[in-house]
Amino acid sequence: MLRRMLPLSLLLLASCAPTTPMTTSAPSPMLDGSIAEWSAESAAWADASHVYLRFKVPPDHGAIQNAPRTVAIYLDADANPATGRRATARAFNTLGVDLEIEFSPRNADGSPTPGVAAFAVAADGSRRKIPNEATGLTVSPTYASRWYEARLARAVVGSLALPAEPAAAGGLFVTYDDTGAIDGYSEPFRLPLPPRAPEAPLTALPPAKDPGLVRVVSWNVKKSAPLANPAPFARVLTLLEPDVILFQEWDNPDPDVLRGWLEEHVPRSLTPGRGPEGSWRVRSGPGVAIASRWNLENVPPDTLQMTFESRERTVRMTSALVTTPLAEVLLTSIHLKCCGSATGREEATRQAEAKAINLMLAESSRPWPMSMRVIAGDYNLVGTRTPLDLLAEGLDNDASALAVADATTLGDNALITWRDWSSPFTPGRLDFALYSDASGKPVHAFVLDTTRMSQETLARIGLDAGDSAASDHLPVVLDLLPIPAAAPR
Repeated sequence: MLRRMLPLSLLLLASCAPTTPMTTSAPSPMLDGSIAEWSAESAAWADASHVYLRFKVPPDHGAIQNAPRTVAIYLDADANPATGRRATARAFNTLGVDLEIEFSPRNADGSPTPGVAAFAVAADGSRRKIPNEATGLTVSPTYASRWYEARLARAVVGSLALPAEPAAAGGLFVTYDDTGAIDGYSEPFRLPLPPRAPEAPLTALPPAKDPGLVRVVSWNVKKSAPLANPAPFARVLTLLEPDVILFQEWDNPDPDVLRGWLEEHVPRSLTPGRGPEGSWRVRSGPGVAIASRWNLENVPPDTLQMTFESRERTVRMTSALVTTPLAEVLLTSIHLKCCGSATGREEATRQAEAKAINLMLAESSRPWPMSMRVIAGDYNLVGTRTPLDLLAEGLDNDASALAVADATTLGDNALITWRDWSSPFTPGRLDFALYSDASGKPVHAFVLDTTRMSQETLARIGLDAGDSAASDHLPVVLDLLPIPAAAPR
């Protein structure tokens, strides 16, 4: 149980290891922000590549990477109190803390700062900062939640100078007040570790484009990066063969510029039956765009304005109706306000933008009541989940909320769409795709990350390992099977 200030435990049970034996045949948790697959007795898990943890914070804690209080993992990486820092406190004195990871890490004065920081801990208590990339640390979700999942690469053990490869690990969670003093902690846990192995790269191919499905790709391309660095974007888009592409951070407002880039770098589809429809049509908006191989009709308004804090603000969104041989698809590319926390101006702006887009689409979709619908892009959910829910509300064909497509990273058991190791924040899921499950069924939903692919796979499909570094966001792919409209009565 968590001591002192916190009413609920951060870590569920200290006894998780004895009651939940480690079995290498059991599937590892999916890093998606949901704890549905965790057993009630388990709070820590390990496979050959990672250690997983789940923990709970108070309801007013905020988004864990930009919170008013620091939460930290104290990890005894070899379950050996003779290595690392030995605490005098009774709750900690069974641990030799080798690694500390702080969410919203402490300043010198104890106050929290945004992001995550990891430290190797010596026996004398001194700390050496470890780059986040070396830890492979990921936490989900990126927005405020009662429950979080964290994943740590076991390869980080090599940077801790332990005397031997560990067969078990232990640890606990602590919280700090705003002066940097510990004001809460969990019971210690112990976790058996299977033999460590290198990261397993993806060896299977991405799902090929099926002519019986509508393929939508959403991609934040980081300040129109394809114009200066076309090759990686061209390789990825040529491989994926999308029917429609929803761009974010495409900052050139001239649709002919994007059309010309696509015609030059992404050849016409070779899918049988495409014929002359392979040429590109483009709809551009403020910092966003939609490109289609099929007939595209602009959906008003050309620019969505909203009033926020007594000022007019342009919302980064654009909509178009694409008529494919399979179905009409009403598509919206969006880029919500960046940054901030669960409270403050940025979060209020995101929520206001979501409301404005929802109201606009409720009106503009009326001429196409049976069309499939997709709203995809960079939702920037670093505060709360509320903007996603506001956007989805009532926009399906049956007036229910749109569904969320859970796009899993190929070759990984995680939902990650953004990664920038130079940032203080861990990789996470910032890009989402909402769709109308009353008129479409997702057959595939995935994120393409070339770092998860073997050299053999990359060579076979014509990609380079560094292609995913062309943007800090990864392409999100959604293959939809249209659901026929009910026969008229």
